[in-house]
This record gives sequence, structure tokens and C-alpha cells, in this order.
Amino acid sequence: MRKASSCKGLLKNERAEDKPRLPEDLLLRIIDQCDAIEQIRMRAVCKTIKSHVDRKIKKITHLNVEKRDIDTASGRGWARHRHAQVSLKMRMNTAKIVVDSRWTSRDVSTVVGAMSVYRKTILEATIDAPIAELLVVSLSALDLNRWYAFQCFMKAMDVFDEDMHMDCDFVNPGQIYWPNIQHLTVRTTEQQAPHLARVIDYGVQCNWVLDRRNLCRLRIIFTDLDATPSRKVSRHLYHFRFVFMFQ
Repeated sequence: MRKASSCKGLLKNERAEDKPRLPEDLLLRIIDQCDAIEQIRMRAVCKTIKSHVDRKIKKITHLNVEKRDIDTASGRGWARHRHAQVSLKMRMNTAKIVVDSRWTSRDVSTVVGAMSVYRKTILEATIDAPIAELLVVSLSALDLNRWYAFQCFMKAMDVFDEDMHMDCDFVNPGQIYWPNIQHLTVRTTEQQAPHLARVIDYGVQCNWVLDRRNLCRLRIIFTDLDATPSRKVSRHLYHFRFVFMFQ
């Protein structure tokens, strides 16, 4: 019985080897026709595909991450995640990521994963204030689901604009998230400014987010404020600058 079983196994191996393989150049042309999210996912299939897609990823030096209505991120070049309200677009040297303004816990985890794909080659990033807080949280000891629950609590209690904070121990992620970034721009509204103030809460020092020796410019842009910020908003900005300039 064992010999028969062994022979059957050999026959299976021979049949598998006899099957014609898809030429590599044709395989990669098929991969190129897939959307950006599918290409990233297909890296797990084999080394050939991984190397091919990784070469594209290494060309991405500019990143734009927004939290807005996901339905506005549609059309040519945009790819929508199957199980999360996150869209991605790769073109030339730029990657754009949009997460829905009414994000869920799954969306939060997905956008963190999408951003991490490009982190090593980014030279210039433009991100919204909620994304800035999320990025710092993802490097902390705090579980993302717990952080998301805290966000929901503040919104439900209508205390989002208040000085509500979480206490976290300091951590050392071991690697700089953006080792090569030179220009960082954070977009915010007056209502979103508390996101910037809370980055100081999570026990993540600046040199774990970026290398200050490479940083040429750090900008905060208010999209809805023409006059001088209020004292409260100025305090939020001070906390953010303290983390990125002095810690």
C-alpha cells in the first residue's frame, strides 16, 4: 500500500511539471493591467511578481493622504479596496490615498497598511491632521481599535474639540518610519486641530517618525482659516511643533 501511494505521488509531481508555465514577460504584462491595490496584493504570489511591483513602489517619492468622502476618489487610475473604504492611486512618482471621512476600525487599519508600503522611499508627504495622529498612534504601543473607540467616544459625547487625551508609555519602534523624508505638509481645519495636539500623548518621539537631519520643511496649512488662529488653536499647534521639533 505504501509503494502504491508513493508512485501516485510521483505521478502527481510529473504531471505538475508537465504543465506549461506562463512566460514571465506575459505574466508581468498581466500584472501591469491590474489596479494598484491588486498589484500590491499579488506580490505575495511569487518572487518575480514581488520584484516587479517593488520596482514600481521604489519609484514613489511623493505621498498624499486624505480623509474625505470616498466617492470623490473615483475614476481613472483609482483602485478601491475590497473590504475597506480606502482608495489608492499610483501615477509616476506619486501615490494618493483616500480614506472615507466616516472611517471605520477596518478602514483605519487598512490606510495604515497602505501608507507603510511606501514609507522607505518617500521624500515629500502631504497628509491631513487626522492622518498625522493616526500615523503616530500606529507607531505607539496603543492598539488601533482602542484608539478608534476613543475617537468614537469623543464624537458621541461631543467633546472632540476639548482637551481629551490618552496616556501611553514611551516606546521604541526600532525603525524610522520615514527615513528619507525632506518635506512634510499637514493639512488641517480649525476643527481638526485637536488631532495635532494629541500626537504628544502616544509616547512616540519625532525621531521615530522621521529623521530631522533630512527634514528641510515642515508646514501646517489651514484650509478654512484666513485670520490669526485663536489662542486654543495656537496651543494645539504648539504641542504638535514640540513633538516634531524638540522631542
